[in-house]
Amino acid sequence: MIKLFFKTAIYHLRKDLFHSFLNIGGLSLGLVAFLYIATYTFHEISYDSFHSKADRIYRCVAHVKMGETAQNIPRSEIPLAAAAKNDFPEVEEAVRLYPLSEIITRYKEKKFVESEICYADAELFDVFDFKLLEGDHKTALLEPNSIILEKEVALKYFGDENPMGKSILLHSEKDPYVVTGILDKIPKNSNLQSNIYASFCTLQESKRMDSWGNFGNTYTYIVTKKGTNIEEFEVKFDASIRKYEDAMIQKEMGISLAEFESQGNLFIHKLQPLKDIHLNSTYAEELSTYGNKRFLFIFGITGIIILIIACFNFVNLTTSRASLRAKEIGVKKIIGSPRKSIIFQILIETFIQCLIALLLSILILLLILPFLNQFSGIIILPEYLLNPLTLITIIFIPLIITILAGSYPAFIITAFKPVDVLKRKFKEGNSKSLTRGGLVTLQFVVFIALVFCTLIIRRQINYLHSQNPGFEKENVLVVKNMGYLGNNRNSFKMELLKNPSVLSASYSSTLPSVDDNSGNIFCEQGSDKTHLMNRMQVDGDFQKTLGVQLKDGRFFSENVASEKDNAIINEAAARLLGWSDCTDKYIHDYNYEQDFKVVGIMKDFHMKSMRDETLPLVLKCSDASSFLSISVRSDNLPGMIKSLKLNWENFNKEAPFEYFFLDQSFNAQYKSEDRLVKVIGVFTLFAIMIACIGLLGLVSYAAIQKQKEIGIRKVNGAKISEILTMLNRDFVKWVVVAFVVAVPVSYYAMSKWLEGFAYRTSLSWWIFALAGLLALGIALLTVSFQSWKAATKNPVESLRYE
Repeated sequence: MIKLFFKTAIYHLRKDLFHSFLNIGGLSLGLVAFLYIATYTFHEISYDSFHSKADRIYRCVAHVKMGETAQNIPRSEIPLAAAAKNDFPEVEEAVRLYPLSEIITRYKEKKFVESEICYADAELFDVFDFKLLEGDHKTALLEPNSIILEKEVALKYFGDENPMGKSILLHSEKDPYVVTGILDKIPKNSNLQSNIYASFCTLQESKRMDSWGNFGNTYTYIVTKKGTNIEEFEVKFDASIRKYEDAMIQKEMGISLAEFESQGNLFIHKLQPLKDIHLNSTYAEELSTYGNKRFLFIFGITGIIILIIACFNFVNLTTSRASLRAKEIGVKKIIGSPRKSIIFQILIETFIQCLIALLLSILILLLILPFLNQFSGIIILPEYLLNPLTLITIIFIPLIITILAGSYPAFIITAFKPVDVLKRKFKEGNSKSLTRGGLVTLQFVVFIALVFCTLIIRRQINYLHSQNPGFEKENVLVVKNMGYLGNNRNSFKMELLKNPSVLSASYSSTLPSVDDNSGNIFCEQGSDKTHLMNRMQVDGDFQKTLGVQLKDGRFFSENVASEKDNAIINEAAARLLGWSDCTDKYIHDYNYEQDFKVVGIMKDFHMKSMRDETLPLVLKCSDASSFLSISVRSDNLPGMIKSLKLNWENFNKEAPFEYFFLDQSFNAQYKSEDRLVKVIGVFTLFAIMIACIGLLGLVSYAAIQKQKEIGIRKVNGAKISEILTMLNRDFVKWVVVAFVVAVPVSYYAMSKWLEGFAYRTSLSWWIFALAGLLALGIALLTVSFQSWKAATKNPVESLRYE
C-alpha cells in the first residue's frame, strides 16, 4: 500500500512538472534562507554551553558611575578571586585571566607575533572544560614561567619535536617559559579563544594582591556550588566586597564609600552568567569579539518570516490545485476507497514534496555557503548544520509543512459526498478566496517591509560614514608596536619625517576606534565631586596630524618635558565640569595624585563610533606611546609603505612592521550594520523570488479556472487590455493592501532601531513610496506574463468542447 502511495505521488509530480517546480522551488528557496539563519542563530546561542559547569560559571563585573559618567567594566581587581574563594562558601572555584596581544615569541631562530595569548591561574581547567592532550591540568599552570600551547601552535614552533619541557621566550623577558601542556583545539563557540596560556603567577601584577579599585586587565570567573540562589548570593557578594572598596576609597580619597556614593557616584560588583556574555554583553574591552543580540534578533525574525512566506506560498499553490483533484477523489470514494486511505495518500504526496524541497535546500545551501559567508561577513561552517537544534529543526520542518499544506485537500475535499464532488457542488479554492488573498497580502507585507528596512539601514550607514567625526581620518597610517623601539622612538619619527610623502607624525597611547581601558577618576581642583573620564597620552604633533580643533587655549608644544604638568580636555569634559574656558583651571588626577593645569579645550571628536555621544576625555603629553599616526600623501602609498618598513627594520630587528589605516579602522566599527544590510538585502531577494513564484502559480491557476470565461469575453469583443485588467485586478489589490499594512509596521520597527544611534537619519516618505512601487512593479511583471498568454490564447481552444 505504501509503495502504491509513493508511486501515485511521483506520478502526480511528473504529471504537472511546471506547478511541481513552482511548489518545490519556492519552498526550497525559503528553506535555504531559513536554514542559513537558523544554523547561525543556534550556533550563536550555543556559546560556552559545552562547559559542564556552564550554568554555575559567572564573570565578576563592575558597574561604576562617577558624576555624570557611567561605565560597565567586564574586568575586576586582582585580589577579587582570592577574596571570593576565602569569603564565600558558595564559591566552589575561581580563576583569573590576563589577556595580551601582539606579543613577540621566540624559539631558537623562529620568531612569531602571537595575538591570542593569555595568563591564567592554575584553576583554569577546574572552571572550564578545555582539554589537555598532554600535561597535568592540576599543575600545568601552577609554577611561574609555565606555558600551555594549543596543538597547532606547538606544531608551528616545534614541528615533529616533542614540545613538552621545551622552552620559549615571550616578548622582552629574559627568563624562558617551559611548555607544561598541549591544549586541544578550543571549540568555535567559546568566548575564550586564546591558544597560548601562561601561568598567572609569573606576572608582576599578580603580586599586587591588595590593589582594590584597580581594574587593570584582569578578568575573574567564579563557579558557584550547586543549589546556590544566585540572586541572593549576588547581593551578598557585592555587600561583602564593599568593605575592601571602602578601605580603598578611604586610602585614596580620604572619604568613606558611603560618602563617595552620596556625591552621586556608584560602585557595584555584579555577576554575569557565562552563557550570557556572548549575546548580552554591554561591556567594552571584551576578551573576544562578542555577538550582537539585536542583530541576532532581527536576523532570526527575518528567517522565521522568510520560512512563513515560503510556507504560505506552498500552501497557496497546493490548495489552489486541490480542487483539480476533486473528481479523482470522488471516483476513488465511489469505487470503495476509505477516506483514511485517501487522506494518507494526499499527506504522503505533500510530505514527499516537502522532503524533496528540504534535501534540495540543504544541497543549495552547502553550494552557496562560501559565497554567502564572503558576502555577508557571517562565517557559517558546514559542520554547524550538525548542531542538535539545527538537526531537530531539519527533521520537523517537513512534518509541520505537510500538516499545514496537506490539511485542506486531505481533510476538506475528502469530506464532501462523492456525488457533490463529481457535480462540482462544493466551494472551490480559487484566487479570489479570502484566505488565499490574505496569504499573498502577507507575503507582500513582508516583501515591502524588508525593502524599506534595507533602504533605511543603508541610508543610516551612509549617514554615519558621511558625518565628520571631529578629526582627520583619511590618509592617516598608524604604525603599531612602538614600544619595541624603546629610546629610539624620536629618532624613528625624525627619520620618517624626511620622507616627502610624510606630512606629519604623532605618538599616542590610543586612537579613535582602538579599544582602550584608560578611564580614570578626575575632579576639579579643590572639589570633592569626582568624574570618570577617558585618558589619552599624545605628543605635541597630535593636533597637526589628526586635525583636531581647539575651542579655547592652546595645544601641547613639542617640548614634552615642559608640558608634563599640563592637560587638555575636550568639550564633553568641559561641560561636565561646568567650564566655558580653561583660564586658570586645574584638574586633579586620582591615579597620579596630582593636579594638572588645563591649557586647552578641544572640540569634541569621536573616539568610538557615532552610535554614541562623545565621552569626556583628558589628554596628557607624552612621546612614549604605543601608536604612531602618520599623515601621508596618497599619491604613492605602496612606495611610501615600503620605505617605512625599511626604516622600521633599521631601528628594530625584533618586532615585525605592522600598520593599519585609521579610516578603515574607524569605519570597521560599523561592521555589524554593514553586515545587517547585506544579510537583509540577500533575504529580501529571497522574499521577492518566493513571492514571484507564488504569484506565477496563482495567476496560472486563475487563468485555467477562467479560460472559458476569457474565451466567451473574447468572442464577444473584449480587448486584450480588458482581459489583462480582469486577471490582474486582484493581485494589484493585494499589493495595495500589503503596502497599507507594511508602512506602519516598517515605520515602527525602523524608528526603534534608529533609537540606538546618537546620530541618525530621518524616515522620509519617498522611501515608503519606493518600496511600494517596487513591490507593485515586480508583481505586475510577474503576473502579466501569464495573464498575457491567457488573454492572447485563441478562444476556439477554450470553447471547442462546449
